[in-house]
Amino acid sequence: TVRVWDVRTGKSELQAYGYSICSSHALETHPTDAHTIAVAPSKSGQPCAILDIRNMSQPVLQLSLNPRATPYTCAFHPSGSLVAAGGSGEEQAHVFAVDSGEECARVEDGGEGVYGVGWSPDGRWLGACGKASRMGAVHASLGSSV
Repeated sequence: TVRVWDVRTGKSELQAYGYSICSSHALETHPTDAHTIAVAPSKSGQPCAILDIRNMSQPVLQLSLNPRATPYTCAFHPSGSLVAAGGSGEEQAHVFAVDSGEECARVEDGGEGVYGVGWSPDGRWLGACGKASRMGAVHASLGSSV
């Protein structure tokens, strides 16, 4: 179940069921569209997905990771135009265009899994951390890794 809460009133405004929401490792709300979410389901081989919570029977977009990977993390870029995702069995975080699902970039972790991704508030940097206790970062506008 996904619920959208109005934090000013403390009331649930909308709830929705569907597409592998239960047992998801991560759920991220879109920064500019309250009806759009990204989920990282906890099932191996099932892709991360972007969903419209008004109709959760089918994903708007599926984000393909390694077929053997179990998705663990996802994060929208502050503009809402990109989403980063990763999981176990991955050695990099993937960055996808929200409008097309096309993979735009990868951040190498060098470990055995990507368990967290996050954008800087200005959207210029993406960080990824993994099982090997390493962290990679990429400058979004230049594509250079550090």
